[in-house]
Amino acid sequence: MKPPMNLAVKRIVRALLVCLAWPICSPAIGAGAPPACSVVATGLNFGIYRATAGPVAFTGTIHVLCSGGPAMFTVALTGGSSGSVTTRQMRASDGAVLRYQLYLDAARTQPWGDGASGRVAGPITGTAATLTVYGLLFSGQHVPAGQVTDTVQAILNY
Repeated sequence: MKPPMNLAVKRIVRALLVCLAWPICSPAIGAGAPPACSVVATGLNFGIYRATAGPVAFTGTIHVLCSGGPAMFTVALTGGSSGSVTTRQMRASDGAVLRYQLYLDAARTQPWGDGASGRVAGPITGTAATLTVYGLLFSGQHVPAGQVTDTVQAILNY
């Protein structure tokens, strides 16, 4: 089973302009407008899962480039198909579910949340910030062979 998880990108501008795109969201911004930001996210793929082999760790990246305006940005991740950042699930076409989690840290102790809890903050410096998304697919989940997927949106606020 080789289940990719797509990480979509969502950007929210202070003027409530919303732009959804994969992989880049960077609309033209005129003079006097808020800072300009662009985002590129890579898909996460944890490879082949075996229920008896233990948890499977995987990583992905989100690249954020912002210039001008306020000094900080934050990145939160939505709950995907489960609708919850605490019970993330990938789904197969037959309804099978694999539980997983996304984390802020390599030790996988700080879940990456939806902004209410667990988010990344960084300075707007004019150089790209590379954020690593650390994932963990929990062991002991017995599901039929096949592809499972989930789509999570990264929300960039600045």
